[in-house]
Amino acid sequence: MAFVGQYQYLPLKDQGEVRLLHLKPGRQQDNIRVSIIHAQLDDQPIYQALSYTWGDATVTTPIACSEVGNTLPITRNCEAALRRLRLEGEERVLWVDAICIDQRNVQERNSQVRLMPAIYRQAKRVLAYLGEKTSDSDLGMEFILEDSRWPSDRPTRPSVGLGPGITSSPQQMAVDNILKRPYFERIWILQEIELARDIWIVLGDKEIDWESFSRTVFYVDTNKKLNFGSSYRSVLPTVVFYRDKSTVNKPETLLQFLNDTRQCKSTDPCDKVFALLNMSTERDEPALAPNYGLSPKEVFTSAARFFITRDKNLDVLCHAQAAPSAYNVPSWVTDWSMPRVSRVLGQPKTSPRPLKADRSEILASIGFGEDFETLVVKGRAFDIVCQVGLEYCTGRDVSTTVRQWEGMLQSVHRYPSAADLKNAFMDTLIAYPPYKGLNRFSIFYPAWRSAMFDEPFESSDSNSEGARALFQEHVNKACNARRFFVTAKGYIGLGPPEVQDGNLVTVLLGGQVPFILSKQEKFRLVGECYVHGLMDGEAFSEDGVEIDEFHIK
Repeated sequence: MAFVGQYQYLPLKDQGEVRLLHLKPGRQQDNIRVSIIHAQLDDQPIYQALSYTWGDATVTTPIACSEVGNTLPITRNCEAALRRLRLEGEERVLWVDAICIDQRNVQERNSQVRLMPAIYRQAKRVLAYLGEKTSDSDLGMEFILEDSRWPSDRPTRPSVGLGPGITSSPQQMAVDNILKRPYFERIWILQEIELARDIWIVLGDKEIDWESFSRTVFYVDTNKKLNFGSSYRSVLPTVVFYRDKSTVNKPETLLQFLNDTRQCKSTDPCDKVFALLNMSTERDEPALAPNYGLSPKEVFTSAARFFITRDKNLDVLCHAQAAPSAYNVPSWVTDWSMPRVSRVLGQPKTSPRPLKADRSEILASIGFGEDFETLVVKGRAFDIVCQVGLEYCTGRDVSTTVRQWEGMLQSVHRYPSAADLKNAFMDTLIAYPPYKGLNRFSIFYPAWRSAMFDEPFESSDSNSEGARALFQEHVNKACNARRFFVTAKGYIGLGPPEVQDGNLVTVLLGGQVPFILSKQEKFRLVGECYVHGLMDGEAFSEDGVEIDEFHIK
């Protein structure tokens, strides 16, 4: 066929109108031919939706589109998916986001993104294309297929191949490699898979339904946990848990979703927010509606202002980090396109506001400067950082770091909050505030410390290794990607990697944790922190406390 020009999209006229891709039949090596037909979702058209990874959007290949020989540029990944899904004897009707939405039309992108929940819910089937096969992908898929055929009433299942002294097996590694594919890092698949009524995984020429796939990857993951114990770190993608109906503590609010998906990726940074909206309780908030005419800085800043204004607190500041942003967002705004290594102190899933550093009789006063990029808050400049330790990095030898932290305690002669210094340090290692009462993990500390520094430890408890591992797990959660610090008043705490001598330790009204600020022309937020003895309103417990106003840029 002679090509006569690039395909020109016809406008979508009605709110519920979509385009459907008719993939013409052909053999594997044939050129791809398609036509695009408009349809109304209210008419219940029959189609399947494609879920896949775009790949490099700058590298495209043309396909024949329409009967008159127009072409349409698509990414290499999209071409590979269409070639794999094409039938030899009949058309296949698909919805493919990169093709069925005019990506150059901002208004259309805005409106079609709002329709995507209905598009994926109505699809007869969602086809999750993971890519073409690699050296061990057939082994992984064949193991999953074998396990899926195993009767549920049989006491044993196909062996994962792990056991005493066996830390890996070909089938386990093959399944892990499938889960490490770029597909499972993509932010949009969370919505595409969770909302679908029927999903099939497609990897090369192998296909399997989602329920069988997820059942087997959970089975492999459980085997690894049993074999490796507390040192095991799961590789299961977030989407596996979202689809599983038995999963507890699933996110509900947009802020919870944003926190839960920091490691996910998107081609457009704005999609780190837009792709989660339809699953959250804020799906109908006009202030958060998808708008691809905005820059990432504007989207992230607008989201932060929305949370602060609506919630009348500073919880969203717990997610910000001082690492340089590619989009030059204000320091109090979270760049959601950047992954985060440390766990957020101020928002575990099981307790929305577990800490209460700002507990006082004074109402929070939060506003914004005329430029809307300056956050104006009130609070107390409580202390100054005067010593900063090494950064704790899980996965490395951390004994040198902890030993250095212990050495910093020599400058603290008596702990300000009347706590025993040794206990204060032990509690700080796992961010356990004293108002919670006796640290129930303290009995595990001696075993952990002796193992950390290879010192003798006598215990009648045969499970001292388990005690050590449990305490280590909590230390990793609290300390990873954080630095230990000592203040001028003798307080100790955990702060972000960017904390420096001379930074202010503040307790801001509306903030459930203390925050580290640096002073430049205006204040800049360095990050949230844990300060032992300052997590339960102690900063405002004295009479005549002076309240300061902070302009944070």
